[in-house]
Order: sequence, then C-alpha cells, then structure tokens
Amino acid sequence: MTSPDQPLLALVHHEEAETLARHIAALAPDLHLELAADPDALAQASQRADIILTGRLPAGFVFPPSGVTWLQSTSSGIDYLIPMLTNLPDVLICNAKGLHADAMADYAFCMMTALLIDLPRLQREQAARVWSPRSVPTLRSRSLAVLGQGPVGLEIARRGADLGMRVTAVSRSGDSGPDGLAARRPVEALHEILPDSDVVVLALPSTPQTRHLIDADALALMRPDAILVNIARGAVVDEAALVAALQESRLGAAALDVFEQEPLAADSPLWAMPNVIITPHMSGNPADFCASMAHLFVDNYRRFRDGTDLLNVVDWRRGY
Repeated sequence: MTSPDQPLLALVHHEEAETLARHIAALAPDLHLELAADPDALAQASQRADIILTGRLPAGFVFPPSGVTWLQSTSSGIDYLIPMLTNLPDVLICNAKGLHADAMADYAFCMMTALLIDLPRLQREQAARVWSPRSVPTLRSRSLAVLGQGPVGLEIARRGADLGMRVTAVSRSGDSGPDGLAARRPVEALHEILPDSDVVVLALPSTPQTRHLIDADALALMRPDAILVNIARGAVVDEAALVAALQESRLGAAALDVFEQEPLAADSPLWAMPNVIITPHMSGNPADFCASMAHLFVDNYRRFRDGTDLLNVVDWRRGY
C-alpha cells in the first residue's frame, strides 16, 4: 500500500475527535493527525489525506474525489457510509466490530429486565406515590431470539444462555452461534421462531435484505406479551407497524435505541407510550470507547503501513 518511511495523514472526524486523537497520538506518534471538526472541513481536508477515521455523517454527504485509500469507521454498521463513497470506488473500509459488544449486551439485558418488571409503570406509580407490591418475574427459562450473530449478537446469546434462557441464534446463514449455547436458525425461519419467543433482540446490520425485516406480518406473529429490543438500526423495523402493534396491545413492550429517522421526531407517538423505553442511540457508546477505538485504529494503521491485511474489512456488497 505504502512504504514504511512515507508520511501518512489521517483525518479524525468524530464527536469526541480531540480525545480520540490524543489516544491515537500516544500510540502512533509517527502518524500525522488532523482534526476535521465538521463535514465541510472533512470534505476539504480529505483531498490531502491517505486515511479517514470517521463517525456518523449527515445524510447526503459525499466524499470528494481524493487519494484516500482506507476509511476506518467508528461504528459497526456501515450502511450510512456506502452512499457517501461514490467518488471513492476503491477505498478500503473497516468497521469497529467487536468494540461495542459488552456495552450493547449490558444495554439489552438492562432493557429486557426493565420491561419484564414493567419499570415504566413502577416509575409512574412512584411519581403518583402509589404503593403497589407485586412479584418479580425473572429471565430464567424464557425464550430469547437474537437476530444477528456478529460480536454483539454472540455476546447476548452467550449471556442469555448463562442466565438459563432458551436461546435461538438467528443469522443469515443459520450456521453461526455459540457452540452448545443456542439453537441456530437461518433468518428464513424467522416467522417460525417469533411465535415462541418471549424476547426478541435485534442486533443485525442494516442491509437491503434486512430493511423492515420486522414488519406488520412479523409483528402479527409475536405474542401479545413479548418484548422487542432494537439495538441494530431503525430501518430493520417498520416503525409505523410497530406503533400500531404497541397501540393495539398486540405486542407487550419495546425498548428502542435506534429509529428510522434520528433524532426521533417530537411528534412520534412512541414518546408517550407507556410500554416503550426510548434511548438516544446510545447503546453502542461505552465510556471507554475512545481508548478502545484508538487501539483498533492504530493496530490497523500499522498493518496499513506495512502492507498486511487489516482487521474488520467490510464487504461492500453484503453491507457488513
């Protein structure tokens, strides 16, 4: 790719760019770093750069023609990047797969438990000073379907099994999943799996094939007391169909960290639903993310500099 003595310029575009750059500089002092504070700065500076490290970008952004040969995403999902690369057909893309698994699994089980004990109702009763004791349900022996078997889905499936849940790992091929911990099924079997699932967690990438995978038909198959947790992408769920299912009590509850449009519109009925927990796309943002991301980036930088294979290379055609 490049000779070891050739200076390289990396652009850092991220909401915590200064912190991220500080960690990177400590690990790779030979790498020239430049902060791109906003998309306009990124567009201008990318014409001089070899490498781009970037987080989320606004819809409609397109990279200008440049000599960039490697783009490192700070996200596991790269669906948002693909339309932006029309001028960079040969760029190598890597994602941050694996860095978010623990935090996202923590979030998923927090939300499962919160909805199982009906925490929103308990909070309303607290606000009204209502004392209403009840029994506490547990996750043990409940059926958990985990859609997506990347690092996040695998971690959720593993933890579910450790808690005594009956886990079904659903993936594109059906041949992945933690050995001995879960039943393995292909995504084509989804409509057979949903009626028997107490909890469904979405942890799969956004691709043309997964768009509205959870649609009105899928929601109609779910039990009226089932819980849906979406930590994947908003486009995986038909949001209008989900709203209808929740309003009509055809689905028990939902925890939603991602939405078809973000931020979620102020007039969305989801905000006021008593059986919904909404969070602002935060499940994949662990407190130590900048340090972990810097280590992954610098590992890949050294591979890039030395002409060896990079980690987490994305297949554009598959979208992950």
